[in-house]
Amino acid sequence: MQLKPIIKRDMEIRSRGFLFPVLMTALNAVLFLVALLGSFGVISGMRQSYIADYHGLLQIYRITVLTQYILILLISPLYTLSAISGERETGTFDLLITTRLTSFDIVTEKMISAFISVTVIIISCLPAMLIPLMYGGVPVQSAVGLMLLFIPEAFFMLSCGMFASAVSRSVVRSTILSYGIVLGLAAGTVLLALLLKPFGISGQNRAAYLLTMNPLTPVFSVVTKQTGDPNAVRGVFRLLGLTADNAYAGHIVLVSVVCQLAAAFGLLIFSVISITPGRRPLLRTGVRKEKTKGTEEIS
Repeated sequence: MQLKPIIKRDMEIRSRGFLFPVLMTALNAVLFLVALLGSFGVISGMRQSYIADYHGLLQIYRITVLTQYILILLISPLYTLSAISGERETGTFDLLITTRLTSFDIVTEKMISAFISVTVIIISCLPAMLIPLMYGGVPVQSAVGLMLLFIPEAFFMLSCGMFASAVSRSVVRSTILSYGIVLGLAAGTVLLALLLKPFGISGQNRAAYLLTMNPLTPVFSVVTKQTGDPNAVRGVFRLLGLTADNAYAGHIVLVSVVCQLAAAFGLLIFSVISITPGRRPLLRTGVRKEKTKGTEEIS
């Protein structure tokens, strides 16, 4: 099977660069540190107290998983936030669009190459996830299933970075925009739900549905169920003063993943439209200077 030209070029650049191995090594080092220190601390406590309480290991597993997931959310946009804006800065984007590749091909191939890299990083973290489970508590297949849930969520973050890169002319602006989107999804949905709470009908607060787009929702729901707290999501709703019906709370993982994937594909469609020849990026710099310079030359 022959790789597409952009996928092949991006994979070669990443394999020769230092970002990919550094990110993978740093992420695994942090996770192994958290998992090993936490597990050894719990085991040492059991030896001193002569009480076999393995609940502490499940808490270490929860901490390790959530730490990995948050780091994946932060790492993923790095692989796409310069996909288009970086080409514009170096002046190679105009050459790229003159080839036989369409705008759809450019966005798709850059997304695939970034998706492959992030997926490899996610899979490499599996051993660190399993360390707190050395004495059982959660089946290995359940831990693997949770790890697979990271993949569509990482795809969502990659699409946010691609959208920010497509509508920006500089990498700095695309970086600010992409992480602004991530922060808005993670914290903004909670704040917006709290702001809209007074306007809801008592017992039918539909502002809780905004948490569907929060990337933390599905993984938090699954890992808390695995560690013996199936009502953790409902507890979060109660803590925030929000009300959600049982059908939504019971299927919140499926609803969140489907809605977030739909939003991801929507962002990719906007990215394709944005880089279509004849359209300028929404966030562009230097336009005012160019117009002023052109006006002076005419005068």
